[in-house]
Amino acid sequence: MRAIREPCEGLMRVVRAQKVIAAALPFFLSALASAAQDDPCLRRSIPITVRDERENLISDLTPEEFKGEIKGKPVQIISVRPDESPRRVVVVLDSSGSMVAPAPKWDLAKFVASDAVTGSPARYLSGFILFNDQVRMKFPVQADPQPFRDAFRDLRAPVDELKKRKLATGLTALRDALLAAAELLDPPAFGDSIYLVSDGTDNKSKTEPQELRGRFARQGTRLYVMLFRDAEGARATVEEMEGPIAAAQLASDSGGFALAVPASGIRPWSHDLDSKSMKQLQVEIATLYSAIRSPRRLEIALPAPVTKLQNWKLTVHPPKGQKAYWQVSYPKYLDVCANGQAAAK
Repeated sequence: MRAIREPCEGLMRVVRAQKVIAAALPFFLSALASAAQDDPCLRRSIPITVRDERENLISDLTPEEFKGEIKGKPVQIISVRPDESPRRVVVVLDSSGSMVAPAPKWDLAKFVASDAVTGSPARYLSGFILFNDQVRMKFPVQADPQPFRDAFRDLRAPVDELKKRKLATGLTALRDALLAAAELLDPPAFGDSIYLVSDGTDNKSKTEPQELRGRFARQGTRLYVMLFRDAEGARATVEEMEGPIAAAQLASDSGGFALAVPASGIRPWSHDLDSKSMKQLQVEIATLYSAIRSPRRLEIALPAPVTKLQNWKLTVHPPKGQKAYWQVSYPKYLDVCANGQAAAK
């Protein structure tokens, strides 16, 4: 009897141990999930803007309306909420040959850039870069708009300088200028933006597009572009034809977007805008300012650490019953997290 009882008692101890393990397993898994969310390399804060089909910003958003995916695995959407921290933006103005002529084009480009950097400091803190084949002028991010007003009052189209340096056709180091703008925003803060005013041409930069994508992803910097289009057939080189597309793609990848200066109703593709076209431009500028000022903070938890610059997918769907189309602008690349560099700020 004793020989039989001892194996039975051993079996009961095993059964009891299995029950304890089974009961503790949900708590163990929950603890692991919680630890993953607390890992700064897995939990990220993403600046996003959601617009409807009329370009109006959508503010009343819930985590259930988003779906994230990276490398075929789901990304957990933890929360989405407003962020009231101060905004910083570096305005980058292209003064290459293709932008300074004809005169109405340059005057309008100066107006767009000046409006962005000399506005109320309550809107955002501004920095400024002027460039052609190199950076010609640089102002750090600051609250006082007076230095910008002084600079724009004295700013002239560098036509004589371009001719003297045989740059009449307009050599342009656009990506180099964007890299310089990103450096003005380092160390980064949530909601940082770069606002480029240009026709998109780049035929001089040493900086490669992928280098900028990585820099923007690492800093969380969004790029917005106001594109100055020319008449059909006016662009002759490959860089002039492909540049606007590349600039718009870079903006989209960063979580921003590109808008085009509208054509005049009186003289098509002219930058001497009539009142109707100017009103349309001001609406577009207001849309861009709203996106810069009002990103939502999307908190996500990744299923695994990012080991290299990695693209991911985020979609948004209106609540059931709403017949609407929403589009989300978000950083489409996530960078490697080293010692908490990519931690939520």
